[in-house]
Amino acid sequence: MDAQTLLDKVHTAMVPEAATPSGRSKVRRRILQLQILTIIWMTVEAAVSLATAWRSHSPALFAFGGHGLIELLSAAVVLDRFRFRLNEARAARIAGGLFFVLAGLVGLNSILNFPAHLMETAR
Repeated sequence: MDAQTLLDKVHTAMVPEAATPSGRSKVRRRILQLQILTIIWMTVEAAVSLATAWRSHSPALFAFGGHGLIELLSAAVVLDRFRFRLNEARAARIAGGLFFVLAGLVGLNSILNFPAHLMETAR
């Protein structure tokens, strides 16, 4: 075996699969598959919990469903990041904004349900 062949084998062994063009496309495809699966799961989770919260008038289920909805939107941002090459800084700002929306949702839920809690404890 000549020196060049040996160097080629060493270089090939040192380069991780994801660093090669075909490896990157495999990793990218796997990320997209996982994000689509995540979005499907979170859609079911948010829909079931929000529908159940609506029927049972449960603040806890509403908060859980709202949290699931925010997670769903965050997963959509990640999907856009990898599928449409959304700028990473923009994706981070959108995801951060969604967390503020979640905080507002939890705060609003607490404020709106506090009088009902006071009435129940006064009985």
